[in-house]
Amino acid sequence: MIVVSSAFSPKMIKYEFAEIIIAKTSVEEIKKIIKNKEIHSIVGHEGTAWLFSQLLGVEIKPNREEFELKPSDLLIVGMPVGRLPEGHILSLEELQLIPIDWRQIKIV
Repeated sequence: MIVVSSAFSPKMIKYEFAEIIIAKTSVEEIKKIIKNKEIHSIVGHEGTAWLFSQLLGVEIKPNREEFELKPSDLLIVGMPVGRLPEGHILSLEELQLIPIDWRQIKIV
């Protein structure tokens, strides 16, 4: 399963021991990977889901469910660069100005 998220947490790995690969990637590479594939979203905020939809060219729906990464999964994570002030909610215009650090994460 290909999963898109705006964050990664070790809590997503339920195994007692797991080796993971985290690779920096680009929007262009992600578009190639997801082309004509079914994508599952765990992007929790509507604005971020909208931005990812615009950047990736596919619908990314907001979804706040918990997720468990399995060896057959590819987790694509887009993390906004920098930290926001506590409690600050970005407008769509503000979201579009923040660079996104994209990563691919897999259990090996």
